[in-house]
Amino acid sequence: GVDPARIAIVPLAVDLTHFQPVPVREEGFRVLSVATVDARKGAHYLLEAFTTAALPGAELEIIGGTGSRWARALMAQNTRGPHAITLRYADVLRAPASETYGRASVLVHAALEDGFGLVVPQALACGRPVIVTDATGASELVTDGVNGFVVPAGSASAIREKLELL
Repeated sequence: GVDPARIAIVPLAVDLTHFQPVPVREEGFRVLSVATVDARKGAHYLLEAFTTAALPGAELEIIGGTGSRWARALMAQNTRGPHAITLRYADVLRAPASETYGRASVLVHAALEDGFGLVVPQALACGRPVIVTDATGASELVTDGVNGFVVPAGSASAIREKLELL
């Protein structure tokens, strides 16, 4: 019963004095995920996509925590192999953007459901392309093929395809 003209969508804000374009510091292809390692955030799909892509010299860095036995086991299983996968903690709101998003070639937000992942506009503000699922509200910020890609939630193969493309 509310007149649509009275409704405004106001996306969550990002501090543009902190999150701003940062030149890529290092050579190579670095995939970044800023998320808790859990099923809801699609960590297992990202890890499957990265390991099956087998991109020469590529690295996957996850900034986040492991709050469950499942998450710790998943990370232990994937960090033992031949792939360059690291997990570290950093406060992206306090650490210089050059030490977080600035180290990345692309941000992947593989969430199976997420109201609005702030990591997406933070990465975009730092000049990084993003791969996001269609199950997060932040996918509205992505113009497919321009500043990133929107892929189906739960599809490791779709994430892998975009990683290989980039």
